[in-house]
Amino acid sequence: MKHSTVGTPLYFSPELINGSAYGKPSDAWAVGVVLFEMLALMPPFSGANMMHTMVCISRGEPSAEAADALAQSGHPLPLTELASNRGLLNVDPKARIPLGTVLQDFELPPAFTNIAPLPSK
Repeated sequence: MKHSTVGTPLYFSPELINGSAYGKPSDAWAVGVVLFEMLALMPPFSGANMMHTMVCISRGEPSAEAADALAQSGHPLPLTELASNRGLLNVDPKARIPLGTVLQDFELPPAFTNIAPLPSK
């Protein structure tokens, strides 16, 4: 587990904001933020200022506009659930869906699973 604070604040996990130790679940959180942005076409967490945004992140509360955009996005429910507080954006790192589970649960096209390893330098 790590204790440093580096990165882009809008992608910080609640544990990072709270100064707690963090690890792979923090990476899953960041992937959840990116997924939410791709589905809703806006970031999940935004506030009147950066401090307010950090409070929203630590509580796992997307803005009303972002939550509505995700709900109205028309994407399949399993995908929107993954980008919610029931999936990758669960504030409890122990309850957050691990990325390995995501890869097992969502079937990838053969073009993604048959990728040859990069050559060594």
